[in-house]
Amino acid sequence: MSRGVQVVGLYVRDQDEALAFYVEKFGFGVSADVRNGDYRWLKVQHSEQPFFQLGLFAPGPPALDAATTQTVRAIVAKGVILLQYSCTTVWQTGAGWTGVCAD
Repeated sequence: MSRGVQVVGLYVRDQDEALAFYVEKFGFGVSADVRNGDYRWLKVQHSEQPFFQLGLFAPGPPALDAATTQTVRAIVAKGVILLQYSCTTVWQTGAGWTGVCAD
């Protein structure tokens, strides 16, 4: 089993803009780009770090309810970086954020 941070999720203002930035500026490639209605699961990774992926997520359902979506969009619009990461242990905060982290 792999240990350590495997996925870091960033909430971004515009997924296409963020994708172009990470591909063109840092040489990342798309590891997942799946759409389900308005939801888009978009992850990139660099060839030199095959076990690490960066998720580029638009704030919204199904991960966030309407009120939280509005708040996160306002924060992201101001340039604040919000992230989630995943590893091996599940955690959840009182604010409803869920992720997994290393033991």
